Amino acid sequence: SDGEGLITYMRTDGTYLSPSFVTSARAFIEEKYGEAYVPATPRLYKSRSKNAQEAHEAIRPTDVRLEPARLAKKLDPKALKLYDLI
Repeated sequence: SDGEGLITYMRTDGTYLSPSFVTSARAFIEEKYGEAYVPATPRLYKSRSKNAQEAHEAIRPTDVRLEPARLAKKLDPKALKLYDLI
């Protein structure tokens, strides 16, 4: 989409999410679906793999508000399906 990165580094098996992303995701979920869908505290996951590439964040959208429907006219069908999956 006009050269902007839509996802974080895609070659990772890390589970770490930045605190700023977690905060924005929680706000988005509460706004879109309601407070009942936001846990009282964020869920944090640790890697079980000794070889995990934890130098990078987990694969995620760079902007939680950029929903797939907003990209339907900008991405080819395969890229859109992949973005929707992520």
